[in-house]
Amino acid sequence: MARSNLREVAGQSEGRTHLQDRGFHRLDLQFQRLNDLPNNPRLREYLGSADVDIVSIDAEHPVQVRLARFPGMTFANLLAPSMRFLWARTAVSKDKCLVIVVRRGSLEVTGDEGIVSREPGAFYVLPGKGPISIQVTESETEFVYLTVPASLVMGPTLEDLTRVPTSSVSPGLLTPLYAFISSLCSLCISDADDSDPLASAALEVTRSAVRLITGEQDRVERSLFGRAIEIILNEYPLLQLDGDAIAR
Repeated sequence: MARSNLREVAGQSEGRTHLQDRGFHRLDLQFQRLNDLPNNPRLREYLGSADVDIVSIDAEHPVQVRLARFPGMTFANLLAPSMRFLWARTAVSKDKCLVIVVRRGSLEVTGDEGIVSREPGAFYVLPGKGPISIQVTESETEFVYLTVPASLVMGPTLEDLTRVPTSSVSPGLLTPLYAFISSLCSLCISDADDSDPLASAALEVTRSAVRLITGEQDRVERSLFGRAIEIILNEYPLLQLDGDAIAR
C-alpha cells in the first residue's frame, strides 16, 4: 500500500514574504500520492498558476520538487518516480514556452506540434493551444523544468524547426545549464537580497538553453549568460556553486 508522505517547506519567515513582494520566491514540496494533493494548498496553488494537472504517480517513491519563481517565469528541479502530468496550455499559459533538461533517468514529451526533442534528454516546446503530456518513464528521474513567456526568449518559430539538428546535444553543454537552474532552485532566500540579477541571469540561461536545443548556439552573442556560464564551468567541479556567485 502506498504510504502518504506529504511535506511542505514553504519558508514562512518574514524574509520569504519580503522576497516574494520583490518578485522572487522559493518553494520546496514533496508528495507521493494523488490523494495527497487536496491536502496541500500551496501545491494546488502552484499547479493552478502553472496550468499543470498531475494524471498519475507511481507511489513507490515520492515526488520531490524545488521551485524558484519570478514574475511570469517558473524554474523547477524535480526528482520523480514514474508519473505523468499535463501542461494544459489554456489561456493561463498559452504564451509560454517550455524547456526540460534531464540529468538522469528518462521522460517523454508529446503533443500536437512545436516540440523539439534531442538526446540525451533536452526538450523545447513552443507556445501553442493543445495540451502537452510529460511522461516520466523511469523511476527516480531527475530533471529541470522551466516555463517563461516566449516573447522574452525570442526563440524559433514553427517554420524554423525544420532546421533543428537531429544530432545529440553535448552533455558538457547541458551540464552548466542544469547546474545553474538546480542551484537557483536550491537557493536560500535569506541569501538573496536582490532578486533582479538572478532574474536576469535566469532569463539569459533560458534563452541560451533554447538556442542550444534548437541548434542556434553558435549565433549567440556574448551576454550576461556567457559570463554566468564561465563561472559555472569554473566552479561546478568544486560543487560550491550558488545563485549569488553566478549573479555577481
